[in-house]
Amino acid sequence: FHANHMGNTFGGQIMNWMAKGASAAVWLHLKRWSAASLSDEVPEILRLQPVAIDQVHFKKPSHVGDRVQIHAVVTRVFESSLEVLVRVHSAGVATQDNPAEINVGYFTYAVSNGTTLLQNTIADVLPDTVEKRKEYKQAVGRQQFRVQRQETMAKPVSALSGLKVDFAANAHEAEEIGVVCVSSILRIKESTDLRWETLPEKEKGVTALVDLGLKISGAQTRLKLVGTIRCRPRACYDMLRDTGQRKQWDPTCLEIKHKEAVGDEVELVHMIMATPRPGPAGKDATTTQLDVVLLRAWREDNNTGSFVVASRSVRDD
Repeated sequence: FHANHMGNTFGGQIMNWMAKGASAAVWLHLKRWSAASLSDEVPEILRLQPVAIDQVHFKKPSHVGDRVQIHAVVTRVFESSLEVLVRVHSAGVATQDNPAEINVGYFTYAVSNGTTLLQNTIADVLPDTVEKRKEYKQAVGRQQFRVQRQETMAKPVSALSGLKVDFAANAHEAEEIGVVCVSSILRIKESTDLRWETLPEKEKGVTALVDLGLKISGAQTRLKLVGTIRCRPRACYDMLRDTGQRKQWDPTCLEIKHKEAVGDEVELVHMIMATPRPGPAGKDATTTQLDVVLLRAWREDNNTGSFVVASRSVRDD
């Protein structure tokens, strides 16, 4: 009863197993915390409350007869919640020694004593591997996205509203969010859940595609532009990464006012952009100047020869 007529495991069933694995990881962390704490610090009743599910990526299908393994680990403990990374691996009968990762996602839980949520009570994790330390560091960026999403759900959409970040040079929030932006682009590129539809061609050599999020409930509409640049990938990557060259290829960039590095591969850039405004009926469009602050992150993979440059607008409050 866990598979469809094609023999593929239902996505909802995979999510159910992931949730069970995530809750088990949280309970194990709470058990260790309670064993190491004084008796009066641990409430007699502990209850889990699901808070959020983020970045669930269905990478490959699993089939009837496959052995499915759920790996869940608490990545970080916040003021009132815990984040859990869940990975799902599957292997057929003939490939038991070489399981493939088919799903990955982040689950967030809050813990209560039966009446109120525990605040600043549960001990944090102590990452002891390179991968765990990386997830621990990036968890702050993911948590900030969750907080922003909750705060803005009831607010009207505005083109000038963006993500608030700490602009201090020694702060880690901006760097972590930049890493999440790059990871999100890579996930979109690899995702098989998006349904891209080609729009009528307007510019020669440029193809525009749109995904309306019909396959995923609550998903955002995405726009993708595909074109060919006659340039070596390395030279193109270096040009896009260098903000000093932006005015040479971006006619809307009027001025780079300030640039500040917030990590080895992340920076904040304050620039003046030319924004076209539609004019009244029968009149030409006008152009106004707009102050924009961009959070830019980049990454290169020497093994695959791929390059990624991610930018998103933020607010300086």
